[in-house]
Amino acid sequence: TAEATETPADAEQKTAETEAELAAHAPAYGERVWMEADQEGFSGAVAYPSGFEALDIALEEWANATMKAYEQKAKSEAMDADGMKGELYVTYNSYELNDRYIGVKEIGVYEALATGATEGVVYTANYDTVGQKLLTINDVVGKEHLEAINALLSEHLAEAGKSGLAAAGKLTEHFVITDTGLTFLYAKADDFYQCTLPYNLIIDYMALFNSDPTPTPSAAPASASKPEIVEEALCTKNGAQVRAEADAKAATL
Repeated sequence: TAEATETPADAEQKTAETEAELAAHAPAYGERVWMEADQEGFSGAVAYPSGFEALDIALEEWANATMKAYEQKAKSEAMDADGMKGELYVTYNSYELNDRYIGVKEIGVYEALATGATEGVVYTANYDTVGQKLLTINDVVGKEHLEAINALLSEHLAEAGKSGLAAAGKLTEHFVITDTGLTFLYAKADDFYQCTLPYNLIIDYMALFNSDPTPTPSAAPASASKPEIVEEALCTKNGAQVRAEADAKAATL
């Protein structure tokens, strides 16, 4: 059979779909910042938002440490035909809740260019603009409720066939506050995964709302009929795909 050829109309449709997807996931907070590196055999770019000092420091320190770690990793990789060894590209999304809380989700890919092997990169940071502090999982759900949160996540990951993505003690390591729930991210080798616990499923565990007089729009009393955990599989992409998406996203901001 003849190989299908993409028509101009097909290309235009794909462009429109991409732009619509980017617009739907436009970051809610901060001015976009890029950290870039172009060393011998390695190139990288990490994007993150800027706006509050404590949050800025945490994101910049992570971006810098991540860039250096993968620059070092690239030194041991084989060289491709263009003399390159490794590429790192990381973009982000950000969220605001109740005009007070900010969540930042960093997600990207490192690619060994000679072999095409990829490695997922994730990081999250959460900030209280009123208390002016970074938030830990204990601040958000309360230490006494961590066991219940871990049980929900463990059960869901097992049902999704993703138990191997995180050790029992690491289920809540990467979490982000969003406008609909707490999202937890996992990455191992080239496998990404994230799932969201809606606020009306975990409202009784949310220490965050005990100090916030403004209820979250998504929060409602827990009922006997619990909503399902939202499963959001993150497609594995190679470095070139992530770079193209990051560049396209940057062009819209």
